Amino acid sequence: MPPLNRVPRRDFLVTSVAAGLGGLSACRTDTPVAEKAVPRSEVPLRVLVCGQPSAAEAIRIAWGGVAEQPLAIEVISADVAAEANGEDGDRPAGGLPEDGLADQVIDALMRNDLGIVPAGLVPDLDVRGSIVSPGNDLLGDGDELGELFPSVESSLVRWGGKSIGIPFGMPQPALLIAETADGVTLPEDQPLEDWDQYLEVARELVARVPGTDGMPVVAEPLAGGDAAKSFLWRASDADPAVWLFDRENFRPTLTEGAYVRTLESMRACAEVYGDRRLTSGEIWTAVADGRIRMAVAWPGLDDETSQVAGLARIAVSDPPGLRSARGGGDVGVRASGRAARFVLADPDAIMGVIGSRCRQTAVAKRFLVWLAGGEGSGSVRRAVPGMTVTRSAAREQSVAFDDPYDRYLSERLQSLQVRPTLRLLGSRRYWQLLDRAVVGCLDGRLSAEEALSEVARQWEELTEIYGRDDQARAWRFAQGLRN
Repeated sequence: MPPLNRVPRRDFLVTSVAAGLGGLSACRTDTPVAEKAVPRSEVPLRVLVCGQPSAAEAIRIAWGGVAEQPLAIEVISADVAAEANGEDGDRPAGGLPEDGLADQVIDALMRNDLGIVPAGLVPDLDVRGSIVSPGNDLLGDGDELGELFPSVESSLVRWGGKSIGIPFGMPQPALLIAETADGVTLPEDQPLEDWDQYLEVARELVARVPGTDGMPVVAEPLAGGDAAKSFLWRASDADPAVWLFDRENFRPTLTEGAYVRTLESMRACAEVYGDRRLTSGEIWTAVADGRIRMAVAWPGLDDETSQVAGLARIAVSDPPGLRSARGGGDVGVRASGRAARFVLADPDAIMGVIGSRCRQTAVAKRFLVWLAGGEGSGSVRRAVPGMTVTRSAAREQSVAFDDPYDRYLSERLQSLQVRPTLRLLGSRRYWQLLDRAVVGCLDGRLSAEEALSEVARQWEELTEIYGRDDQARAWRFAQGLRN
């Protein structure tokens, strides 16, 4: 469970300036968190939530337990799987997908004080002037909340040399092995060396253990919406010579050997998993209740659960280790003997941002800091799969992480080696095209080389639409550069 910021209840009875038209002014980045003014606890804080109604309700209930300030929550669905498969009807067959979510969020932020949004939308929101930098005070006091893990801060907080929001999660894939999977549990200091060894173990387990309730014995998130994530996390570990785009001309590098071999390896594993394509949420729940014995996954919900399951009696460790796809052997071996992994953020990682038309700056900041680890916010994290530990334990609390995945993540996110995730103008369109191609390869409709060549061509089309110079600039920002 994340460290708690034990702020007294009375401190959340937030006040704000309410004098004439001054109450209608936009947020100022230099506005202090605490303001001396008349009480306005009857004025709702307007919150935009990209997610499911259940997430919004969990936030409303938890906030109501510590504050009297009412919330007016607007919910916009952020269903990547539906978009990736064309279920929202916003793209012609075989054509370029639209980015309806970005437009919806930009429009909604015109009437809300703050937003809880996917990190991949930041470029669009920034270039359209929909959000403002909250200033460094929004990151919170390390003594109260704990310090942000290095990977989280370098990957999500900064954009174009300024802080852009506060991260609420940074899921990472992990190898999950149930204790009932006799003969495959490995000591923590002896992880699977590479995906080839993982595949051997998976085949052995499938041959020996029967499936349960129609679930595969071994699984990996390969359903639409999660397939591209699995691919990019694998590709990040494959040591490609250039990550995703050429720095000089911003052309895709997906046709390089490392990416092709990564997709071929995924297809080989998919044949062992069977025909059923599962989301990470379905896999996570099935591992937790013992139906799946071994998997690579990250936290999520299935259609029948409202809380992310805990992982008691589950061994959690690094996914299969690094092996250079360029033939150079192990990549960056640490002193412990493990390979030094790059951390890659999920573009759907949840961020809290302040809208440019925010009318209650102090309240908005207090709310976001509370959600990052304040008293009672832990129940929200269990109901929202994208929320994870993002900080070390506060100094005065010395709280140990009880859940094995939390412990794994708290170590994983200490890394200073990060790769930029897909944070571009229209990033969800790039994402949907990659997801569609990966699924097509896994289903046998395209070879790995054909699938990635098609994605590279389509990405070039999108880049021409948004402007190569503008996209190259966004890519530099995604890498932590100022310009």
